[in-house]
Amino acid sequence: MSALSVASVRSRIATAVSGLSGWKESRSPYSSFGRDPASVAHLGYSVGVIQTRPVGDRQRVAEGTTVKTTAAVRFLYRLRPKDQITDYDLALDAEHDLVKACMDETIRADLQVLFSEVPIREVDDAGEWFLGEVHFTCMHRMALQ
Repeated sequence: MSALSVASVRSRIATAVSGLSGWKESRSPYSSFGRDPASVAHLGYSVGVIQTRPVGDRQRVAEGTTVKTTAAVRFLYRLRPKDQITDYDLALDAEHDLVKACMDETIRADLQVLFSEVPIREVDDAGEWFLGEVHFTCMHRMALQ
């Protein structure tokens, strides 16, 4: 397994999601996505990297080390005022499509992607937007030199 940077892991997850019909990556960073009005768009998303930690193997500078990187995808789905329950279900279907896209074999060269959790599924106070967040645990080698 060759070494991958954390930026490469984030980029592969973003590329997988961008392959879904209608999805568009936000120009806003993950940490402000959904809070900044400029980042709000139906099927808009942002990918962030929450944490990277060593797995526990020997950390040889010349060989790198195996790490677990937690990648997170935040996304928005617009809810129509007169059909919120139907659109909520469609948002959950979109979330499932996102998971399937990130688990696809094409992004997994030198990268093991595991579905981890869905920590956020919420609707804003106005009932207009569904905000979801999906986490993946990504195992990869990280260069140390």
